[in-house]
Amino acid sequence: MRPALLLIDLQYDYLHQPGLDPPSHTLVRHVADLLGACRQGTIPVAYAITLVQPDGSNRMPHWRRRDYWACVEGTEGVKMPPDIAPQQGEEVFPKPFFSAFANVELLAQLKRWHVDTLILGGVHAHGCIRATVLDAYQAGFEVWVAEEAVGSYDPVHARISRDYLDGRACRWLSLAAIRARLGATKSTANGGGVSRACGPLPVSFIEGEWQAAMDHRLQPRHDPTDWPHCLAVVPTATEADVSAATSATARCQRDWARLPLDRRAAYLESWAAALQRRRDNAIALIVSDLGKPVVDAIAEFDYGLALLSATIRSTRGDASATPAAGIAVHHRPVGTVGIITPWNNPLALPVGKIAPALLWGNAVVWKPAMQAPRLTMLLIEALTEAGFPSGCVSMVFGDATTGQAMLGERAITALSFTGSIAAGRQVALGCARYGKALQAELGGNNAAVIGPDCDVVEAAGELAAAAFSFAGQRCTAPRRLIVHAAVEKRFLDALDEALDHLLVGMPREASTRIGPVVCRAARQRISHIVAEAEKQGITIHRGGEVPKGYEDGCWYAPTVLTGASQNAPVVQQESFGPVVVVQRYDEAGQAISMVNGVEQGLVATLYSHDPEMKRRFGDSVEAGILRINAGQQGIHPEAPFGGWKASGIGLPEHGPWDRTFYTRPQAIYGDNPV
Repeated sequence: MRPALLLIDLQYDYLHQPGLDPPSHTLVRHVADLLGACRQGTIPVAYAITLVQPDGSNRMPHWRRRDYWACVEGTEGVKMPPDIAPQQGEEVFPKPFFSAFANVELLAQLKRWHVDTLILGGVHAHGCIRATVLDAYQAGFEVWVAEEAVGSYDPVHARISRDYLDGRACRWLSLAAIRARLGATKSTANGGGVSRACGPLPVSFIEGEWQAAMDHRLQPRHDPTDWPHCLAVVPTATEADVSAATSATARCQRDWARLPLDRRAAYLESWAAALQRRRDNAIALIVSDLGKPVVDAIAEFDYGLALLSATIRSTRGDASATPAAGIAVHHRPVGTVGIITPWNNPLALPVGKIAPALLWGNAVVWKPAMQAPRLTMLLIEALTEAGFPSGCVSMVFGDATTGQAMLGERAITALSFTGSIAAGRQVALGCARYGKALQAELGGNNAAVIGPDCDVVEAAGELAAAAFSFAGQRCTAPRRLIVHAAVEKRFLDALDEALDHLLVGMPREASTRIGPVVCRAARQRISHIVAEAEKQGITIHRGGEVPKGYEDGCWYAPTVLTGASQNAPVVQQESFGPVVVVQRYDEAGQAISMVNGVEQGLVATLYSHDPEMKRRFGDSVEAGILRINAGQQGIHPEAPFGGWKASGIGLPEHGPWDRTFYTRPQAIYGDNPV
C-alpha cells in the first residue's frame, strides 16, 4: 500500500460558513490529528484549494448567477488555519470547480508518488468531497474518507452522499481505523495518545451482563474542572455490538409485553427506589463528569424521579378508550425502541424516555452520550437491582456512527432522540429510509421579550439565572433577550447586577451557580462564536474571556452581547453556552417578529402585563413552550415537552403523549379477546 493524504478546501471562507457540521474548530482539530498521523508515517500530503481570480472570471457559473464571492486570491478567506496549513514539501493544487482532479497536475503528482490509496479530508462532504471521490475512483485509486475529518453545511445531503459512496467508490473510515492501517502509534488530539490510566469501561450492557471492550476505539473523558485529569476511558460500540444488543432486546420484548400493565409499573417503582438509594452517588457523578453545579445536579435528579413517578401515574388512566359499542381499542407496544440521549441531562432525559417505553410494553436499546459514562452505569445498575427481565434494556456506548448503526437495525421500530438540529436531521433521514417512527427534540434558540411595563429587576434576575446556570448548557435556556428600547439601559444594569451575584466557581460547592462548560472543545467553540461576533461589530458588553484563576479547567465567563442584527449568526444559531444576546425592539409586532425570526422554536418567554401584548404573544409566537409572566420554573413532568419548527420532529414527550408514541392503537370489532 502506497497512501497519500489529500485535504480539500480547508479555507477560512468555507470554515466560517454558518451551519458547518462539525463546527470549524472541531473539524480543524480532527484534520490536525489526521495530518499528524500521516506526517508521522512520512506519507505524502497534498492540498486542493478553491482559488478565485480577483476579477471573478473563473468563478463557477452558479456563483456568478448569485453574485457570490469566496476564496478570492490575495484575501484572508483563501488561507488555512495554521494548525493544518501546508508545510515545506507539501504541494497545493488550486482548482476552480468541485473535484480536486479538475487540476490535472494533481493526478500527475500522485502518479509520480506511485500512490495507490488516497485518504481524503476537508469540505464539503456533499460537494467537493463527493466529486473528488468519484474522480479518484475512476482514476483507479483505493479511496478512504476520514469520517471525523470531513464537514458540510448541509448534513442531510452529506449523509446521503456518504451512504451512496461508502462501499461503492470509497470506504468511510474513522480516524482510529486509518491510524491503525497506517501504523501510527498515537493520536495528536488532546495533546497525545488516549490515556489508559483509568482503564476502559465496558462497551455495552447486554442480557444483564457488562460486555468488555476488546479492540474498540477509545475516547477519554476529562474532568472539566481539571482538564489533564482523566475521569474515564469509554469504548465506542461497533455495528456488531449494536446488532448483538438489538437481537437480545428484541427477544426479551415479546415476553415483557405480555406482562400486565400493573406488573410493568411495579418494576418501574422498584427502579425509582433503586435510584433513590443511589441519590448521593448519582448527584456526585453529574457534578464531576459534566461540571454541573451541585444545585443543578440535585434539581436534575429530582426532575428525573418526577418523570419516573409521572410515568407510573399514567397507568391510572383509561388504557383502552372505546369509541362505540362493539369496538375495542387496544394499545400495542411498538416493539424494540432505540433511545439516544445527550450529555447535558444524563439522568433525567434517559429516565424520561426509558420509563414510558418500558411501561407500555417495549424493550429498549439505549445509546447515551459518552460524557457521563459512570452515571450511565449507575442507571443500568439501578435497573438491574429493580429486577427487570434480562435483556429488557440494552446499552451501547458510542458516537454518531453507533447511532447510525442503530437506525439500520430492522428490529428497532421506533427511535426517541434528543440532540442537535444537524444530528437530528441525519437521524430523521435514517428513520425515513428504514421506515421507523421518530420522536426528536432538537434544541432551542430561545427568546425572552421584556416589555416596558414589567418589573425589570425581577426579569433580569430570573433571566440571568436561567441563561447562565450550568453555563447555559440547557436546550431551554434563554439565548436572546429582546428588550423594549425604553427600558434597555435599566435592564442591562439590572442584568449586570444579577450576574455579579451569580458565583462562578467549583461545581461541587453549594454556592456555585456557574460552573465550567463540559470540555475544552466546547470552550473553544464558544470562544470562536464570541470572537466572530466581535469581528462583525457586535459589542461584548461583559465577559468574552476565560475567568482568571480558572485556566486549567473549562470555564468561560458569562458573556452578554449587544448591537447584533437579527440575521447575525450569533442570533440565528444556538450558542449552547454562557452567551446571551440583548436585542432592542420598539413595538410589539417587531418583538414577535424577532422571536419568530429564527429556525428554532422550543421556548419563548414574555414579561409584560399589557393584555394586547399577551394576546398577540400567545396567538403568534411559534414555539412549543410559552412562559407568560410565569418566571423560569422547571418543566412539569406531565406537560408536553416538544419544539416547533426545527426544534422538534414528531410527538412531544411526557404525559399522555408518551403512550401515543410508544404504542400503536389497534381497533377490534366484535368479540374483544382481552
